[in-house]
Amino acid sequence: MVLRQKPSPIPDCTEEDWNRFLELLRPHWISAVLYRYIRDFPDECRPPDAVMTVLHYSWLHAGMQTLRAGRQAKRVIEALEAEGIRVLLLKGPALARTVYPDANMRQGSDIDLLIPYDDMRRCEQVMTELGYTCFFQAAEHSPHTDHHQVFYPGTEGVGPFGVEVHWKLDCGFGLLPDGFVDEVFSRSIRVEADDITFSTLSTEDHLLYQASHMACQHCYATRLSWICDIAMLSEQIPDTAGWEDLLVLSVGRNCRLSLEA
Repeated sequence: MVLRQKPSPIPDCTEEDWNRFLELLRPHWISAVLYRYIRDFPDECRPPDAVMTVLHYSWLHAGMQTLRAGRQAKRVIEALEAEGIRVLLLKGPALARTVYPDANMRQGSDIDLLIPYDDMRRCEQVMTELGYTCFFQAAEHSPHTDHHQVFYPGTEGVGPFGVEVHWKLDCGFGLLPDGFVDEVFSRSIRVEADDITFSTLSTEDHLLYQASHMACQHCYATRLSWICDIAMLSEQIPDTAGWEDLLVLSVGRNCRLSLEA
């Protein structure tokens, strides 16, 4: 009910029950989302003060991580674009600044980017110059079975997050049509947030990507944060006609079942 923003009286729970609730929340990365909604609920619909304190801490921590991710992504994106490399910011940091009412509501554990495969060599050079280390050149050695390459902060001050640079989005299953990457770049949108300017997938493309990513790559470990992503993206589809167009698009990309799931 909280995620649907519908206040209701809190259940009769013991302190142990509430502690267990907080433990169950942790791996789903939605504590900040709950706090954002619950803080405006009537007193009778809010959990005990001790629980609210924990959720408030999660909110503050999420805000700090959001700022860090924004600064780090900004440096990487600006460096890549300065070299003429097209780049899209994906998932958490992008969704936080496009579909969530407050960027603090969407945390992330890394930074995901999409670039054309032909630019991976130049990307490696840029990332090295920025102070990142890559332990396995997946784009060179396994471009057909892998779909991204991970760059880790190698020097102090680079940032706390690893950067996953993708050259395709289908998780290695070969489901997407030829020319897909060029297509999503042509449909991409430019976003000017308070802390970073970037390009990202269109709402429709991001929704299909999140749905297929959750269904195909993380079907055995679904997070509530990913479900929240899909809910937030779905709210951006304006009408029935928009959904009908999206279904047609999903068929062409072999991900209709993921969308309907």
